[in-house]
Order: sequence, then C-alpha cells, then structure tokens
Amino acid sequence: MKFAEDVLDELTALTAEKIGSIDKRVYALEECLNKLQDNDRKLIVKRYEKGFKLRQIAEETGRPEQGLYKSMARIHNALRLCVERTLSMWKTA
Repeated sequence: MKFAEDVLDELTALTAEKIGSIDKRVYALEECLNKLQDNDRKLIVKRYEKGFKLRQIAEETGRPEQGLYKSMARIHNALRLCVERTLSMWKTA
C-alpha cells in the first residue's frame, strides 16, 4: 500500500497549500473591505452579509437599480485589485 500512502501524502500537502492560499486571500479581502468608503462598505454588507437583492437595496435607498449594478461592479473591481496588490506586497515582504 505504499502507492496509496504516497498519494494520500501528496493530497494532504496540496490541500494544506490551497487552504493557506485561501486564508491569505480572506485576510487580504478583510483588509481591503476595511479600506472601502462607508457607503460602499454598507452596500457590500447589505448585499452579501444580509443577503439583500439589489432591487431591495434600490427600493430601500431610493437609488436606481441599474446604478447599484454599476456601483457593485466598481466596488468588486476595486476589491479585486486591492486583494491582488495586498497579496503581491505580502509576497515581497
């Protein structure tokens, strides 16, 4: 059963590596969320933590739904870039 043990060891190592990578991305995302402007962070919280649909947020805030889609796209892009920058800085540090 040496082959099976080798495969298991390799899978365990790969899994640990992936988990470490995910943890770093989560920490980077948390940092980036904290850097958002208050209105943008509130929008993200309503959408993802509270599970509101954009239509609900539009009705609640009086903002056009299409405008919220554009805002979310802008916020997502800013978060993506921030996470990439943060991870890159951590690699060079």
